[in-house]
Amino acid sequence: MKMRKLIVLLKNPNTPYAVWQKNKLNQRWDWSENNSEFAPILKQYGLALPLSHWQAELDALEKNEAKFKEVNLDFHKITIRLQLVGQDKNYLLAIHTNKFADSPKVKVDTFNFFDYLENAILEIDQDNNFKTVSRIQNTMPLDESWFLGKNIFDVFELPFAEYLSKLLKNCQNHQLPLQSEFIASTGLAYGINIYKINYHEQVTTKVLILKNISEEKKAAAALKLSLEQFETQYQNIPNPTHSFQYQADKKALVLVAYNQAALRITEGVVAYFVGQTVDEMYVDSPEVVSQVWNCFENKVNLYQKMPFYLKVLDRHFHFNVSYIFVAPDLVMVHTEDITEKWNVEQELKKQQQQQTQLLLDLQKKDRLLSAVAYSTELLLSNDDLIRAIKKGFERICQNVSADFAFLFQNTQDESGAWYSNLLTGWTTTHFTAEDKNQWQRIRVDTVPAEVADCLGQGQIFSTFVRLLPASHLKTLLEKNAIKSVLAIPVVVKNKFWGLIGFDDCVQERVWADDEKAILTAFANSVAAAIERKMYEAELLAAKNAAEEACRAKAQFLANMSHEIRTPMNGVLGLSNLLSNTQLTDKQHLYLENIQVSARSMLGIINDILDFSKIEAHKMELEQIPFDMDELIRHVLHTTSVYAKAKGLSLIYHHPEKPAFQSYFLGAPDKIKQILNNLLCNATKFTEKGTIQLTLRTDCIENDNYAVSITVEDTGIGIPADKLDSIFESFNQGDNSTTRKYGGTGLGLAISKSLALLMGGIIELQSQEGKGSCFTLKINLKSCSPAIAMTKPKLMGDNFQILDKKAHILIVEDNKINMLVIRNYLKNKLPEAVLVEAKDGKEAVELFNNQFVDLVFMDVQLPVLSGYDATLQIRDIEQRQQRQSTPIIGLTAGAMAMDKENCIKAGMNDYISKPFQPAEIDRILEVYI
Repeated sequence: MKMRKLIVLLKNPNTPYAVWQKNKLNQRWDWSENNSEFAPILKQYGLALPLSHWQAELDALEKNEAKFKEVNLDFHKITIRLQLVGQDKNYLLAIHTNKFADSPKVKVDTFNFFDYLENAILEIDQDNNFKTVSRIQNTMPLDESWFLGKNIFDVFELPFAEYLSKLLKNCQNHQLPLQSEFIASTGLAYGINIYKINYHEQVTTKVLILKNISEEKKAAAALKLSLEQFETQYQNIPNPTHSFQYQADKKALVLVAYNQAALRITEGVVAYFVGQTVDEMYVDSPEVVSQVWNCFENKVNLYQKMPFYLKVLDRHFHFNVSYIFVAPDLVMVHTEDITEKWNVEQELKKQQQQQTQLLLDLQKKDRLLSAVAYSTELLLSNDDLIRAIKKGFERICQNVSADFAFLFQNTQDESGAWYSNLLTGWTTTHFTAEDKNQWQRIRVDTVPAEVADCLGQGQIFSTFVRLLPASHLKTLLEKNAIKSVLAIPVVVKNKFWGLIGFDDCVQERVWADDEKAILTAFANSVAAAIERKMYEAELLAAKNAAEEACRAKAQFLANMSHEIRTPMNGVLGLSNLLSNTQLTDKQHLYLENIQVSARSMLGIINDILDFSKIEAHKMELEQIPFDMDELIRHVLHTTSVYAKAKGLSLIYHHPEKPAFQSYFLGAPDKIKQILNNLLCNATKFTEKGTIQLTLRTDCIENDNYAVSITVEDTGIGIPADKLDSIFESFNQGDNSTTRKYGGTGLGLAISKSLALLMGGIIELQSQEGKGSCFTLKINLKSCSPAIAMTKPKLMGDNFQILDKKAHILIVEDNKINMLVIRNYLKNKLPEAVLVEAKDGKEAVELFNNQFVDLVFMDVQLPVLSGYDATLQIRDIEQRQQRQSTPIIGLTAGAMAMDKENCIKAGMNDYISKPFQPAEIDRILEVYI
């Protein structure tokens, strides 16, 4: 018990007192406290003794460790009491005076006795009789002798005497002092202290100390009420409050109390901390602990917000310190609950972090998408697929932080075993040929089943290398310090072609779904590129095969042309020669039929050759001036013979001159060929009625004209379901048409293709049984009449026209063709000298030995071809410095390359077989 508290309990305002306390430095007793009445009493009774007197008394008291000692200087006037109080051996000196010492003895009742009694010390024997009485402070109308020999029942009222008797009896059975309280009938409260004293271990008496504690009880009640009020206020503080008391033995501030708010808000968790120190309670908030101690030691209050939280197991509560209030040995920490606010802030922070992470993921995803897009573009734009994939790997690995990327292809050997081989890869370190070799010929059946099955089913496989079962693959991965792998199957033409993989050598990585999806897209792009390369290779092979077929076809057509045209040249040539002889009418009829059949066969051959040229994109278009009106009239003149024979009317409609433009630049031969086909079909499929050709020219702008030529007939017409297919190759309306009218079905197909080549179109309107209307529409550039009427310059214009007695060398291996051209030349130039050679070598020898004015050179000759013979002749001319001799190629081919080959070989012109008399006449006119 603290000394200060003992003094308050023992002292009375009317009792002079003083307190001694031993100085720890010099071990002497010093006055530590006394009241204002102490010194005057000492003087009044001559008790101002030297300090040493009291020092000796106190030392003796300390040495004997007695609880109290009384010194009776004057029994009737003053009693001095030395009493040891507190654990620190503090001594209380109390001086009691008897104000009634000289008063007459007056008998008083118990009520009056207690009225006057302040503190009384009564010694009572075993029979409860008073032996000695000591009155202190308040004088009474009695002296101590009045009590001596009397029993407690003689002095005190019955209730108190009976209560006191029980106490004295209980004290007999206990060694320790007995304390109690009694409320008198007056309502006053008295404290009772009973001590048992043994004299010479034989006689036992009891010392009864009575004290009026009414005021103290009132004070205690008031204090209790005050404490209850404080507790009520403390508990009703709306904010959580923790109270810490300093405990000297622990040298710590210990939690001793908390209010209801703290209990409620922490859901009882705060009770867990009772008895724990402030350091233990705020273990995660050292700044709060520091401030609490700082306030306690410096006795200052603090108003400052500091965050802290309580944590018990998985329970977390967050607070802000509001202020710290300091009492003498107590610290109260007032707080405010911010758990909900903190949770909201944490949630917001979490959302911000998630948004930030989402943004980072989106940026990473965007970079990865850009890398894959870049890599995919490389696959599309780069012919070197392996190089493109490797560059794509580099860009992707830089954006997904991968250390190794690879492409494996599955192959099967002759025994049927499957192997996986590294085609290309990229790594952050140098990758040598030896490094690549270790990844070759990995047997698929040695790969863990979980890997092979997953990839074989077209699924992504991802794992940590340490989790793989022991295998050759795991050994390779560990050897290259690979910690995690991601493998994506490459499926080409619905087959497991191989795989693309990405490795991490730094960490055991879990690949995000977005990364897997994007990298799968790249793997699909690689698969598409590989498949495209396969198709390209197949297309190239097909193209080469097609080109080879085209070459074979062209060669076949050239050979067929030569083989057919050569005898056809004999048929037509001899028939022409025969027509100039005297024949009977019957012979003339037969000859005309022969010529018609031959020309018909020649037309079929020409159609087939033209179709082949168009199909092989070998058809060439001229751009020469011509007169459209003249061209149409010439075509109509040719057709009129057949129309007249069938009794058909042939009508030509054109704008009135000079209102329409007739002179253009273009390909007159192709326009003539289209019109011939359209007019021939109209004549062929019309039995009666008329055929009308209408020309229309409309100026578009400047010199550009829209030219429209319509051929309309009253023939059989075309069924509606055949209108779309009528222009297809080898197609006619139906089989009966072919049987009845003949033809190959190429005329309209060739006409349409020629129109398209000239940038035009052929439109068709037809009604079955009423006729058809075909319209050729093309755009042409106009020219002046003077230009259109000027004949184009022909090769050989620079040659001097020689005497009609010319020396002509004929080189031809076919006897019939030789007969035809020799007889025709004899008829045209009777005085000409004709020299004949049957092969190219003989022709060169003849040319070298004699002068020649003109050479007709067949291009397909035995021993030495016409091309090679021409080259040698030009070489002879250069060596002998001879004038260049006109050489005319004779070819049974009708392809553009035939003409090109003739010119390249050094020939001046060429004639296609079968020969037309007009063609030979043109050559003779130009070169002789």
